[in-house]
Amino acid sequence: MSKRTKLLRKENNEAQRLLSSPSICILYNIQEYLRSAPISACQRESVRRDVIQMLSDAEARGETPADVIGEDYKSFCDSITAGLPRPAQPQFFLGRLRDALPAILALYAFLCAARFNVKTGWYASVKLGDLPAAAFALLMWSGPGAWLSRKIHTRQTLAKTVRVLFDLLVLTGMVVLGLLLPQQLFQIHLLAALVPLAALFVVYKLLDAKLD
Repeated sequence: MSKRTKLLRKENNEAQRLLSSPSICILYNIQEYLRSAPISACQRESVRRDVIQMLSDAEARGETPADVIGEDYKSFCDSITAGLPRPAQPQFFLGRLRDALPAILALYAFLCAARFNVKTGWYASVKLGDLPAAAFALLMWSGPGAWLSRKIHTRQTLAKTVRVLFDLLVLTGMVVLGLLLPQQLFQIHLLAALVPLAALFVVYKLLDAKLD
């Protein structure tokens, strides 16, 4: 993320520590719900700053979070984001790409580590099943995985448990696809495999530094 967004997030993290547990709980729910909103990271942090101030002022008056947020925090978030300007389409797409790149990098590194063997001279076989397995993982994490995160984020323990089980399901699916399609497509050397990995990492760092 850009420098101004990082600075705003740092300030928000410090201000959040001064809130009571009930206020931090509702703030967490709001943060997670806003992740699915079509706004930039800077806009999310700006909303978070305003909500922290509202909750802090409420505590000073002896009021509860519900007194200022209401009983339905989702409607509260929707009313705020409805008045925010939407990012331009290219910027929104690049932001989504930046958010997806860590998972893509992790998946690519996992496949590389699973395939390379020193005994084979640092060459690895790229199998037919690797392609649908990678596509399956990305689709599951960006589709049902994202949907699950939005639906269960209000219960942190449940969210973590379901997320682990979901990730295990995805990895199992990848293994099954690899076993069903074991045909070798080609072999690749470790150094050649590291080139796209490094390129993707550079793209991620550039996007993260420029985009809000």
